[in-house]
Amino acid sequence: MSLALTPLPADSDHLGTRTRRALIDAISRGTITARTVPEAEAAAIEWAQAGIPLEIVHKQLTDGVVHACRLNSCATTDSGLPDTVVETLTTVLATISTAYLTELGDRQSPRQRLISALLDGRDTTGLSRECGIAVARSYAAVAVAFPLRRGRGPLRPDARTKVTLELERRTGRTALARLSDQGGTLLIPAPVEDAVLDRLLTRLSAAAGVGLTAATTAATPDTIAGAVRHAHELLDLALVFGRIGKLYRLADLAVEYQLTRPGPARDQLAAVLAPIEHAPHLMQTLRLHLPGVLSRQAIAHRLNIHVNTVDYRLKRVAALTGFDPLIPSGQWTLWSAVIARSRAGLLSATG
Repeated sequence: MSLALTPLPADSDHLGTRTRRALIDAISRGTITARTVPEAEAAAIEWAQAGIPLEIVHKQLTDGVVHACRLNSCATTDSGLPDTVVETLTTVLATISTAYLTELGDRQSPRQRLISALLDGRDTTGLSRECGIAVARSYAAVAVAFPLRRGRGPLRPDARTKVTLELERRTGRTALARLSDQGGTLLIPAPVEDAVLDRLLTRLSAAAGVGLTAATTAATPDTIAGAVRHAHELLDLALVFGRIGKLYRLADLAVEYQLTRPGPARDQLAAVLAPIEHAPHLMQTLRLHLPGVLSRQAIAHRLNIHVNTVDYRLKRVAALTGFDPLIPSGQWTLWSAVIARSRAGLLSATG
């Protein structure tokens, strides 16, 4: 009897075959190791992407376990399989089903409709009952971004699903997520300590295989829409200024946030950089210099220019704007201008 499922695409067939055999071996022994669940999830995601029907996956895994038990002369019960094997098989099939259906990403599922209702401020009573999730009294609204991975290829196609599965596992399926390949929004029932939320982001990053950047605000069910907008504003600020790979709160970005509020002060600050807005090489050098993290040698290496060129550019900035980026008072004004300009929509990705 063959244990092979319907063939997967050529580039993933080897992984699929190996994983299927590993799952069958683990189930027939009646044991689940630390690798069993992630292997089952990874296989389920591949099978969903390949379009293999879930019932075929269940049937052939079950048939494979029965066959393996017969070959190994497993002790049987009235049902034909040892109780430990039946329990393990049930657990693995449930894991596969969850990962498979999550990968399909049905936006009309009860969970997705529930988070949509919360984000839109609509009544959630019926949806909450339908998906068996009680609406929490308060949430941590988390805006999350996947990195662009420039020069390293696209984000792994299963990253979104793995983040969703890890979130559900860590929160007992009480959290809700709306994610795309670029990122999205998480609603995590509160109260949750800051350190716990930070660790959760670390685990989600590990599940995705990339470092996630996120921002969080507190919300009650009737303030979720505004809180989510606020969280995404904070996330945008973190990304604009290269503060990536961690979870941010308003306290971490208070200065940047305040300086980006609309008004005459923001416009006046943004205008400080008007003299160099058509000199992207000056703007780029200034932005690398102002955070004070990189030395002029490091900036020169980053831009592939001589250190003397860095000095010349910074002096040109001083001459054109009237504020010297080499002294503290000038640095503060110029950095404030960069922040104000970013929210005014006048700052490009490179300048």
